[in-house]
Amino acid sequence: FVLLIAWIAASACRLVTMRVLSLAKIDKQLEVQAGVRKEKGASLAKTLSDAIYWLLFLLFLPALLDALALEGLLDPVQGMTDEVLSFLPNLLAAGLLLLVGWFAARIVQRIATNLLAAVGIDQLGERVGIAKILGTQTLSGMLGVVSYILVLIPVLIASLNALGLDAVTEPASHMLGIILSAIPSVFAAVIIMIFAYVVGRGVGGLVTNLLAAIGFDKVFQLLGFGKKMRASWKPSDVVGYLVLVAILLFAFIEALGLLGFDVLANLTAEFIVFSGHI
Repeated sequence: FVLLIAWIAASACRLVTMRVLSLAKIDKQLEVQAGVRKEKGASLAKTLSDAIYWLLFLLFLPALLDALALEGLLDPVQGMTDEVLSFLPNLLAAGLLLLVGWFAARIVQRIATNLLAAVGIDQLGERVGIAKILGTQTLSGMLGVVSYILVLIPVLIASLNALGLDAVTEPASHMLGIILSAIPSVFAAVIIMIFAYVVGRGVGGLVTNLLAAIGFDKVFQLLGFGKKMRASWKPSDVVGYLVLVAILLFAFIEALGLLGFDVLANLTAEFIVFSGHI
């Protein structure tokens, strides 16, 4: 009789939950608002309905064991059920925070990506040569992913704290806190490298054009090393690339200093000095 009541209650709750979530079109909202493509497998509505179904069975389990007079199993199962019920509010709060935060992060990502694409950030990336570095990824899409991560990290910290499991959540929260505090330095280092790349391309191109104008590309012919040089191996182009690499190396040293990698920065500086000697 207890098992029948448990089955009826669990089935009814699962049906009601499924209907409510289906009427709310939660899967469609996730697909449209958060940009989540529908894939094969169970939907979110069915997953939540099944979770409620089995949770109610768990709540009825002590009563079922009591009806069967299984005292040896009743005490540990009752203790386990009490632990689950006491931890359930924390788990629900963490799950709700994570779901809402993830939903908000996806929306922020889409807004940032579309807004940056609308103002022409992708065309700017093509002009300064950043698009070649990114490959198939657009600059607006990359910045959208960055905004997604910036929103999601505080959400993960809040979700872990909501669980109340200090032994597990404190190391993870501390690690995420370190990542969050390091983000400004990372941004500054990235900006320095991007600025150095743009300036290096401009200065390198200027040096290449200047050397080509004064006849530097004919220097090997004048020295007798060859009558013709391939267009991809012009001496002026090589010097232009070397200027770009030198500017990037100096910017790399400054970026490493901002990130706190002083040893690596010193090694790079020594490499530049050694290259100068060569």
